Amino acid sequence: MEHPLNTLFHAVPQIGARFYEMLYGVGLRTFRVELLEESGPEASRVISLYQGLLMQQQSGDTL
Repeated sequence: MEHPLNTLFHAVPQIGARFYEMLYGVGLRTFRVELLEESGPEASRVISLYQGLLMQQQSGDTL
């Protein structure tokens, strides 16, 4: 399958949020969110969800 980003696996977007606590626990402090085709409102929602994760208001498993 063809896909536009190399961060996609089998042409399906991946969510690494479930690994956040483990990665933070071993010292990782820089994270990024990649958006491709989201509209402005969709992008705002995704960013807001990840901000909640970074502020420990939500777990990676529920994101």
